[in-house]
Amino acid sequence: MTHRVILITCFSLVGTVACLAGSPFVPKFSSDLKSKGPAMVQAVRADKPPVLDGKLSDLVWAQAQQAKAFYSLGKNEPADEQTIAMFAYDDKNLYVGVVCQDPEMEYLVAAHTKHNSDVNLDDSIELFLGMDQGGAWYQLIVNPAGVTTELKWVGNVRKEWNPRGLQVKTSKSDSSWSLELAIPLDQIPLEHKPGSAWKMNLCRNYYVGEEDYVGINSSWADLGLGSKSYLKPELFGTLILGQKNSPASQPAPPGITGVAKCTKIQTPPKLDGDLNEDVWKKAAKITNFWEVSSLEPAQKQTIASIVCTDTTLYFGIRCEDPDMEYLVGLKEHKNNQWQDDCVEIFLGDPKAKENYVNLMINPLGLYLAQKQDKGAGTWNPKIEVAVKKGTDFWSIEVGIPFSQIPLDRTSNRWALNICRSFYTESDSYVRNKSSWAKLNQVARSIYNNTADNSGFYHQPKKFGTLLLGKE
Repeated sequence: MTHRVILITCFSLVGTVACLAGSPFVPKFSSDLKSKGPAMVQAVRADKPPVLDGKLSDLVWAQAQQAKAFYSLGKNEPADEQTIAMFAYDDKNLYVGVVCQDPEMEYLVAAHTKHNSDVNLDDSIELFLGMDQGGAWYQLIVNPAGVTTELKWVGNVRKEWNPRGLQVKTSKSDSSWSLELAIPLDQIPLEHKPGSAWKMNLCRNYYVGEEDYVGINSSWADLGLGSKSYLKPELFGTLILGQKNSPASQPAPPGITGVAKCTKIQTPPKLDGDLNEDVWKKAAKITNFWEVSSLEPAQKQTIASIVCTDTTLYFGIRCEDPDMEYLVGLKEHKNNQWQDDCVEIFLGDPKAKENYVNLMINPLGLYLAQKQDKGAGTWNPKIEVAVKKGTDFWSIEVGIPFSQIPLDRTSNRWALNICRSFYTESDSYVRNKSSWAKLNQVARSIYNNTADNSGFYHQPKKFGTLLLGKE
């Protein structure tokens, strides 16, 4: 067999584990790549750590998001045998739970019994952790016997990692094997406060066949057609450390309104609403949206990326929504998209923040553009908009020519905010407002000079900053 190097990352379709604390874990494997969206997952904050026995029967796993729908390595198709991964953490450890579908458990390979041996040549799971800005990467490989290899990569240089206090437990059933890991946070040299975002990918090696075993490789993040290696950190997904006592769908808020980076690209994305292109996977992510009315993390989270060519600014925005059947997007709201589920993009002059433009887009791709200059004004840009709907999200791609944006293009920064209005189902629909920038709960809007206890998006002094790509 040939030596295969593998990494681990967690981003994907979010699902809730259907189990109760203490009951056996019943995996619901998925091979639906079309509705998967960008690879992103949250580590739930654990009030009580799981008991490590490899069975994933603790309450924390029932509350955790799932990274699933794995790709067959190098192919744009689902892996034959699927995998589910979940993540949790507390003040001491990062916890990882993985279940590996395998209808041929009698052929499971776990030949390596020595620490830091070629465990990747067995049936195994590989986990890679790092930061978006680069630096060292940390790789952990585990086989069904609980034997591990831990590596540190600095560029292409491979070194030993050997995290102290690592705990591993595995378990087997008739049709799957599973593992639980506890990795001490002080052994992971990455920022680990609530809201921290790590780059990550989860990959799997497994064997099929009775006489001549054939090795199969799969990856949670899409590593591209023809790929023969897991070592493509630029295509990894994202793992976000969640807020204490927050539901699994809510990433932790950042400490202050952030700075967003626009990535300069040479080839523009194909505008079809699908955010699975490499251009979006490699772009920096804007996460952590707030409820305007409560200043708590939004019930339904939003993920955005911004890229640009010399001529056009592009937004890719994913709206998480487990209640897609209640999505509001009405054709008759041609000029009132704010009454629907919608996303609003604000771009402004950082030196004169009362001068800005905003663009509202609903799930039908209908949009309304306005220019604010100490009040509402006219803005009729020639733009492209595309929308896609999945099982638990809807997403937007929009291209805005720089020539259509009445702001100083020579500046390397603009004011920015991205907001989202969404509805929750009850006896009557309730409209919720969320914002990337932390807005005032009670604000007097410059748009109509009235106060509103639910908060307004039109608070340009609270906007964040967009750094425009120059290279």
